[in-house]
Amino acid sequence: MFLGGLTARAMKLVSNIRPLGSDVQETYPARIADALGLGNHHYKSKTIGAAAIVEFLPSVVQNKLQSPIESWHDVDAILALIGCLRYSQGIHQEIGIEAEGCIII
Repeated sequence: MFLGGLTARAMKLVSNIRPLGSDVQETYPARIADALGLGNHHYKSKTIGAAAIVEFLPSVVQNKLQSPIESWHDVDAILALIGCLRYSQGIHQEIGIEAEGCIII
């Protein structure tokens, strides 16, 4: 899917969720991977498979996984969850201009 299609889907999702009173934040899994030092462990490289990266994720996440990691899409979903956890714990970073929207790392 092209970036424009992903953006449109995200905007529609936000427009459906915010009226329900939920907070919506944007995160960027690749930057979460950088923050966790996963680049040093071959994040999204062909050197190792996606399942091997699990051992480098925080233990709180490792201990909760109920299914094996099958793809880098799975890893990105977990990294987005880690971004949510960091946000809820107040240990996140915000990148961007607030008026335009920030990305939670």
